[in-house]
Amino acid sequence: MTEPSDPAAQTRNTHAVTMNPLTGMFQIPLTTASSCGASTGGFEVAPEDLNAVKADLDAALDELKLAARDADNFRHIRPPGLDEVSMETTDQIIRHLTEGSGSATQTVDDMRSWVEDFRNKIELAQREYQRIDEENEVKNR
Repeated sequence: MTEPSDPAAQTRNTHAVTMNPLTGMFQIPLTTASSCGASTGGFEVAPEDLNAVKADLDAALDELKLAARDADNFRHIRPPGLDEVSMETTDQIIRHLTEGSGSATQTVDDMRSWVEDFRNKIELAQREYQRIDEENEVKNR
């Protein structure tokens, strides 16, 4: 994943990850949105576990790509019959599954966006850890 090109997003991400001086672990804030609003929590991860977390997130993104493809396939559902009721009901079901807030396609897109954002924060934590490590090496010379 690459750094967002939007300067505001870069600034927001720069301040998003901090190191807990007591535990030596990175604190990564998480924001989740639901129909009830947004909530903020956090996640701590040890620097040596960052690659494993990224690998798990990559696997989740792969699964979400498959889920997006499956959700998109809802558009190709055929009505059980050629009568007006079957065709209209099938069209309504397809619209419900594929269009707007709460649809399967929108939910998968939202999940993918959240996982990508979280993965970007993990990469930011890795860069921060590397920066701190390099500073310490220079100071210890």
